[in-house]
Amino acid sequence: MTVTDPCRDLIWPGGGPPAGQRRHRGGGRTIAGAVDHARALREGLAHVRWPGRFEQIADHPDVIVDGAHTLESADALVRAVRELRDPVRVHLVFGMLKGKPHAAVARTLVPMAEHVWCPTLTHPRALPAGELVRIIREAGAWRMR
Repeated sequence: MTVTDPCRDLIWPGGGPPAGQRRHRGGGRTIAGAVDHARALREGLAHVRWPGRFEQIADHPDVIVDGAHTLESADALVRAVRELRDPVRVHLVFGMLKGKPHAAVARTLVPMAEHVWCPTLTHPRALPAGELVRIIREAGAWRMR
């Protein structure tokens, strides 16, 4: 029999695992503790809300807000949208701050966009709308607003 610890890669707050996860004399972790903790993690994560991370703020039509600003988060956004509806065509509002991978994020998000809007953000590090339009066009957007 092989027993794997579903919690082995977690970083524990306070520097150590909870009591049910402490090592016993044989060097392994208690199976009951690992199972209980993994169950608690699953239940807790099922109820996590991260405002601005794939947050549906309206439906009919669906309006989803996501602050994707890295290639990895843009990839995750595309996967999540496709899980809802595939094939999908979205109306994309694209605003980014300076110092982010604008072109990579645009190349990832634009292919699923039917329309792209580039607003001028009021943040001091915001890219100007004209620069966003250039980035989006280079990424292949065909309809701009």
